Amino acid sequence: MEIIDQMLRQFEAVALPLYDAETVPLGLSLAEWVTLASIVEKEAVIPAERPTIAGVFVNRLEREMRLETDPTVEYALGIRQTKEQPLTLEQVRTPHPYNTYLNAGLPPGAIASPGVASFQATTTPENTEFLFFVANYDGTHVFSRTLGEHEAATQRIRAAVNDSPE
Repeated sequence: MEIIDQMLRQFEAVALPLYDAETVPLGLSLAEWVTLASIVEKEAVIPAERPTIAGVFVNRLEREMRLETDPTVEYALGIRQTKEQPLTLEQVRTPHPYNTYLNAGLPPGAIASPGVASFQATTTPENTEFLFFVANYDGTHVFSRTLGEHEAATQRIRAAVNDSPE
């Protein structure tokens, strides 16, 4: 019980001062904001990309697009993809409330414990035209404005992985 109390005190001290329902994008509730920050936490490896990733998710939510983010599928299925074993089509198509490839909007709850940087990024996401991104497997992402750009980037990355020596 003491650990939970300590975690709640830390959340109240660090995260709550950042939350303002009137300025958080889309008027997200506190629970929705934490959920979005948790997805950014799992997607962003490079700190400088957090606001851009948050901006992409806000853009998709504003347009009522599915988030289609791999960490939600990993969370739902209790797996962790790797460069050698990316998510399969079967996994992405597995029904689950947390699968944002199949379900619109945010999942029912957080998929990780977000850090301060992810809370900050989702409080003030980058104002961007990007709607898509794909991981480069080095922690960086390729951001795209259109589905065509995104598909081309995805194919380039997959080809590079397939061409790399084991």
